[in-house]
Amino acid sequence: MTKCGKFDLLLRRIKEIANSHLERDEKLRSICKLLRENFTHFNWVGFYLASGNELVLGPFEGEPT
Repeated sequence: MTKCGKFDLLLRRIKEIANSHLERDEKLRSICKLLRENFTHFNWVGFYLASGNELVLGPFEGEPT
């Protein structure tokens, strides 16, 4: 599969997850897992969420850093 094809496939899968019935954190966790499994050179994938004027660590995959 070409690099472009891989990205297209991942984007489709991410859109499927985003549009699923899962709760927000489950969606984010699933996206992190998908990215980490497909980009083995990533040792951590996660989201930071805005809470007022602060960023709060959201769902992630990998060792806490």
